[in-house]
Parts: sequence; C-alpha cells; structure tokens
Amino acid sequence: MKNDAATIVARVLLLKRFPAFADLSPAALTPLAERVTETSAATGEPVVRDDAEAGVHFVLEGEAEVRRLGIAVATVGAGEILGDVEALAAVPLSLMTARAVSPCRTLHLSRAALLAAQEDCFPLQRALLERIGAVDLGARRRLGWEVVCARRVADAAAMPMADPTELAHRVVSLRLTRELSGLSIRALGRLAVAAHVETHAAGAVLWRSGERADAAIQVVRGRLRCAPPDGAEFEVSGAILLGLSEVLAKQPRWCDAIAVTEVVVMYLDLEDILDELEDDGDVAAELIASLASDAAILEDRIARSQLSDGESE
Repeated sequence: MKNDAATIVARVLLLKRFPAFADLSPAALTPLAERVTETSAATGEPVVRDDAEAGVHFVLEGEAEVRRLGIAVATVGAGEILGDVEALAAVPLSLMTARAVSPCRTLHLSRAALLAAQEDCFPLQRALLERIGAVDLGARRRLGWEVVCARRVADAAAMPMADPTELAHRVVSLRLTRELSGLSIRALGRLAVAAHVETHAAGAVLWRSGERADAAIQVVRGRLRCAPPDGAEFEVSGAILLGLSEVLAKQPRWCDAIAVTEVVVMYLDLEDILDELEDDGDVAAELIASLASDAAILEDRIARSQLSDGESE
C-alpha cells in the first residue's frame, strides 16, 4: 500500500535529522521518504546482514556494532547511516554487517529503492556525493595517503597525455585514475569537457594544507609532491585524481601540493563538475557508484590489515 501524505511528511522530518540530509528540501527528500520502511532489531539481532540486497538503514534509536570481515570496526547510533556505501557501489559488495548492541529502530531502504530515489533528483545526488566523498576521504586517511596515492604509478608515468587540448586525450587520461576508471566513456567525456589544463613551474605551490578544496587535479606531465602535516612526503602519479573526495565532501586540503619539476596539470573545478552532473543525472549516478566502490574497497583493505595485525600478535 502506498504511504499516505502524513506518513511521508513524518518520514521526511525523520530523514532531516541526519546530517547528510539536513540541508535538503522536503521535495528532495520525498523520493526517499516514499520508499523507506520502519524496522526494528532487538539486542543481538542483525541490523544489516551479509547480503548484497541488504540496503541502507538510517538509525533512529539504539546502537549497532559494525563488522567487516568479522572484525568490529565501529559502533553507530542515532543519526548515523549503515550500508549506504555498499548499496551505492557499482558492484554490490557483501563486506559489512551490523548487529544491535541495544534495541534499534531504523528506516530501511533497499538498494533498488535507493538507486531509484536518486534518479532525476540532483539535490539528493549532490547530498550522496558529499556523504560518499566524506566516507572515501576518511578511509584514505585511515589507510594512509601514500598507500592510496601510490597505486599504478608506473602505468600512469608511462602514458602521459599526448595533447591536453584534445578532448579524446583528456578522456583517456581521466580513465587512468582510480577514482574514475569505472566510468563509461560518455560519463568521462562529460567530465573531460569541464576540465582545463594549466602549467606550473618547478617549486610552485598548487595549494596548502587546510585551504578550501575547490578543484581536483590529475598530473599530466612532470612530478608533484604531496606533503601532509601528519605523514611522510611522497610524489603522486597521474593514476590519482588528487583532491576529488575532499572537493565533493566540502573538506579542506589534507596536504601541501608542490611541483617538483615543471608540471602540466588537468583541473576539474567543483562548480564545473556540478554543472555537468546537474545536466546529466546518469553521469552523477555513475560518479556516486564509482566513489562508493572505491570507499568500500578501501574499508575492506583497512579491515584486512586489522585482521592481519590480529593474527600476527
């Protein structure tokens, strides 16, 4: 039976309690409110099962212990969200479970319902991008910047962009990045249209740690050094779209970015990205799925490292 208007309004108000959705209008939250169902779990019962279709739970009351690969990684309570990363990932993953440690009441949304709700609703897509960007950024921070950014260095270094002025070459270059490698050519093309290329002299500071993040960059030629305040310096390759997660999450820069040599850099400004995504909801959905997949993979790597550390003790 379809939810009546009073029930939908009540659920919109409940969803606005969650920080990820606090700034959304009732109209933007209605697609979610129309599809959620209320669920409960007694102490010791599963809230999220090891099931690709488990979907998302918005915790209204109680607490749940989150596990990955059988390892306890967090305890979440009212106002927090369970399972959205896995539900939004391009390929549903069965890595996370949650069990109530006190009686829990949640709003549940299946994966199919979540994907349907965000179609043609850019304000909701934008909120999901911010949420997933923040989760991805947190996973990168915990795993270690150098571990994430060192991926596919040799491959990227061997394939500099031939001609940054050519759209096709920008598409190929973006496809090398871990953040965008899963996107379709069409989606990459929309983002490549929004990109622009700049050259910086050796020693130039592209940004400082703590500054507002307003653009993601890919190194096209040359060498760029990252200097985080809480870790060792390292050089980043063209296999990383540096800064995308913090840009989407509206978080500050986590490192200084300094040109070691003259560098050619492709920029994706936040406003240009959002303009492209707002014009094409399918591209927004692909980017959400790509970032969610990356975040889920990183969370899995963190759990595996914890499992290995536990076995070695």
